[in-house]
Amino acid sequence: MKKFTLTLLGLGISVFVCQADVLIYKTKVAATVTGNGEVRKTKVRGFVVIDPNTFQVANVAVESASFHIFEFTNAAFAQIDAGKGKRLTALSFPGNGIGSVMGTGINASLITGTITSYLAPKTFKITANEISNDRSSTEIDSGTLIFDQVDTVTENGTARGFDGTVSDIEQTLLNEGFIEN
Repeated sequence: MKKFTLTLLGLGISVFVCQADVLIYKTKVAATVTGNGEVRKTKVRGFVVIDPNTFQVANVAVESASFHIFEFTNAAFAQIDAGKGKRLTALSFPGNGIGSVMGTGINASLITGTITSYLAPKTFKITANEISNDRSSTEIDSGTLIFDQVDTVTENGTARGFDGTVSDIEQTLLNEGFIEN
């Protein structure tokens, strides 16, 4: 009985340590790309998936009939005192070229469908400035990330974690006829 109890305790600890929590945000961004003799304005939508335990971030950018997935293991998060009892979260991750994406928002308690309570923004205001890798164009972005409580709770209920969530979004987009590039 003692061995069985220790085994259960060990399993409980490993489940606690190996949480599969994700936060999912819907993306709405206006992009202005200047270069190659033109100025092009586009609307980009999609998803940002965040693992709040490892700070891994995936940006699933959907434009027109195609999408691309960018994964970042080097995102930076900061909790900032915004005064008057408010805390701000700042999120930064590399852009698609040389530069970075920055999001900021006032923290709120998020319902994620897990036992862990997260204080993070319901809405991030996004800005980005980037130079393309071939240095032929610049991109300036502005927009929002809006917390998607329904998809977050659903994905956390599957306990598939960050990679499983990104894979689910990818498969859903493919099933809807989008082309991955």
